[in-house]
Amino acid sequence: MARTITTEAELLAALKERPDCRAVTHVFPPGGDDYRPAVVDLSDNRADLASVLVAWIDLPSAAATLLEAVQGAAVRGDSAALRDLPLRYPYGFTWVLPEHPDGAHSAVWSQRAGTG
Repeated sequence: MARTITTEAELLAALKERPDCRAVTHVFPPGGDDYRPAVVDLSDNRADLASVLVAWIDLPSAAATLLEAVQGAAVRGDSAALRDLPLRYPYGFTWVLPEHPDGAHSAVWSQRAGTG
């Protein structure tokens, strides 16, 4: 069974274990009735998002609050806020570290989505 993350420090540590391929995305849990954020190792094929589940993000928690802050800043196109946050939001419901290959795309997310 995958571990559960509640703090920002636990979330960042899990992502730093494999910063080139690890991300947070929404996953449908077995027996669940709604998607839930989880740390995963992404496969090479983005259409097949989660290849390995690493940990679930507890809701509510400080880790979940961080995800909401990053998503909000990216959707608003708030580059200043993103510079101060430790994660990036390169595309819908996916969070990565800045050093992740997709980390640089976060600041333009709102323009690509047509909202910025």
